[in-house]
Amino acid sequence: MDKILDLINQNPWLNVVFILLTLISIFLSFWFYFKSKKSKKPTYALRTFNLIKEKINKIDSVQIQYHNNKIDNLSITKIAIWNNGRETISSGDIAQNDPFLINIEEGFSLLDYDILFEKNKANGFSLTKLDANIIEIKFDYFDFNEGIIIQLYHTATEEEKISIKGSFKGTKNIERNSSSKNILPDTFYRVLKNGSIKPKLMKRILGIITFLVPLVMMISIFMLPEPEKKPEPTLLKKILMSSIVILPYWWLSYRTLKRRVPKGFGIFEDEF
Repeated sequence: MDKILDLINQNPWLNVVFILLTLISIFLSFWFYFKSKKSKKPTYALRTFNLIKEKINKIDSVQIQYHNNKIDNLSITKIAIWNNGRETISSGDIAQNDPFLINIEEGFSLLDYDILFEKNKANGFSLTKLDANIIEIKFDYFDFNEGIIIQLYHTATEEEKISIKGSFKGTKNIERNSSSKNILPDTFYRVLKNGSIKPKLMKRILGIITFLVPLVMMISIFMLPEPEKKPEPTLLKKILMSSIVILPYWWLSYRTLKRRVPKGFGIFEDEF
């Protein structure tokens, strides 16, 4: 055993390989566990783009109307809704006292709406306007990664003014996909939008760089010799040091590269 440990300590590349295999096995264990777990997960993602702001109406020669009614703001919101779990969600799973609704806050107006995309027509999705600012979503069923994309036209300027509500039997309320929120400051995405590289491509480049940087750092930990005055770190210390460096970077890389919506929902990511 001592000879094996000496061989490992004398060969830094073996240390790198062993640590990578350990981290990958831990990641795969969690990955396959969550992949195999059956559950109902009604999920949504939301994007809002403001087409016309109140400032434009300060120009006397410009007037925006909808059905002969003057409006100060005009925004478009895309809402992707899907089942992120591997157990089928049926219409009977909706709680009668908390139906499946899209709601816009009072003080703003819902102008129009339509279904942009339905992954499986057999799901039977339909929209019904219950009130001036409330839409009810109905369906027959939807399986894993099945759902719809809805487009709203309204006068709200912020997506926080729009809420998706509903309780489902056997699971929690519908939840917003956490990866649908930007993990970097909004200013960064605005700069990307004005640049020559498409934001989607830049996001992938950032995810790959974030994945590779800690590998370079880890190799330097094992390959670069320590100063003579300091004792050489033990294998356990090197593993702990590498894990502390790598795991946060890999988590950030995963969040950056992770799809905001399921495969096939590409129209959600298209610019307005």
